[in-house]
Amino acid sequence: MEQDPRQTSDSTGLSDGQNKDISPEMAKLRKLRSRLVLGFLIFFGVLLLVLISLSLILPSTEKLKGAPPSSDSAKKMYDIGYYLVLYAVRNGERLPNKLSELHKRGFIETLEAFDSNELPGKVSSDDDIDNGVDFKYLIAGKNMKISGEKVAVLAENKEDGITMFISKKEISFDFKRKDNP
Repeated sequence: MEQDPRQTSDSTGLSDGQNKDISPEMAKLRKLRSRLVLGFLIFFGVLLLVLISLSLILPSTEKLKGAPPSSDSAKKMYDIGYYLVLYAVRNGERLPNKLSELHKRGFIETLEAFDSNELPGKVSSDDDIDNGVDFKYLIAGKNMKISGEKVAVLAENKEDGITMFISKKEISFDFKRKDNP
């Protein structure tokens, strides 16, 4: 059985006889729709690849920073370190003589910022901050300036805890926890 030469099929799946019934505008709309669908699929494919890549990369960057994401103490210490640097910037690069100065001068508004849920002590006053109920301020009374050198500034009030270092360039941690993988 021979096919009628006028009945050849094109990329739209329609034969030449059927294509004559479609206006040029409809043909353009079909091409536009197929291009939009293809663009939509490419966009969401790329978005999916980016999301998968981020889900694989972000956990490894947490390990590079050295701070375990679930550590309340590390988060609180980082926040305190941030305000120590801010204090130094506003006070001629000098760090406070007492850690409670951050609270007294309004850099940190709540005492809860100095109270870790992982440590047994409860910070309820400026004296508790200075006595190291949860965190020991390692440079208390030393009238130090912030510099390019890393200096141990804050530590958890326990033997195998975290120590925070500050320099002009970074805030970093040293973990000595036995349960840290």
